[in-house]
Amino acid sequence: MTDRIEKVEVRGLLGRENLVWLLLPDVNILAGRNGSGKTTLIRALAQLVCEGAFSEEVGRLLEGMSVTFADGEVLICGQGHAATGHRIDTIGSFDGRRTDEFPPLPVRGRELFYELIDERFALTGKRIDRESDELRFDSPWGKLTPAQLSAGERQLLLIFASVAAQGGRQAILLMDEPEVSLHFDWQSTLIDDIRRLNPHVQLIASTHSPAVVMNGWLGHVTEINDLISG
Repeated sequence: MTDRIEKVEVRGLLGRENLVWLLLPDVNILAGRNGSGKTTLIRALAQLVCEGAFSEEVGRLLEGMSVTFADGEVLICGQGHAATGHRIDTIGSFDGRRTDEFPPLPVRGRELFYELIDERFALTGKRIDRESDELRFDSPWGKLTPAQLSAGERQLLLIFASVAAQGGRQAILLMDEPEVSLHFDWQSTLIDDIRRLNPHVQLIASTHSPAVVMNGWLGHVTEINDLISG
């Protein structure tokens, strides 16, 4: 099974626009002004591929969507079924998950996850406690749980844990504004860090932050207005 989305087609986004988005196999970043429909598109895409239908709220904001996978599978809103056999993860305000809830980590990639978190948390003196049965951190102030970390630290932890849980396999990661609460330096290395944890992931994300793409990913940015097909 090839876990790649090749094309997303949208009808009547915000009641007016039809869009066609041809996706790259690695990194796809959607940009645009506030209110242009970026979050709605990412949210609708996540709901269609994961649940097979839109929520009532999202359904009021667009007329329809179809998603074409690299293996030929096509999902169309209204058919009532989600994607089959694809590894798809979502991170955003729409997924209802708290930033202190983390997926279990497979053995493969676990140490790389630990190393990367330690690197990013080093300036505040925090390290993952390898001896603990649960996710805990050594710090200058003693042992810390994930809930005791800052909002930005929890956000980074959630993103890295979600990618590490993919175990290095082909997968799709949908994210809406992942830069929320992240320091500029963490934003600028985010895509590279995700690809370091799993070079086989297809990233599809929206962002308002130039820092997210400044480290060599400008060519992967698509303005939502450029997708309008008439």
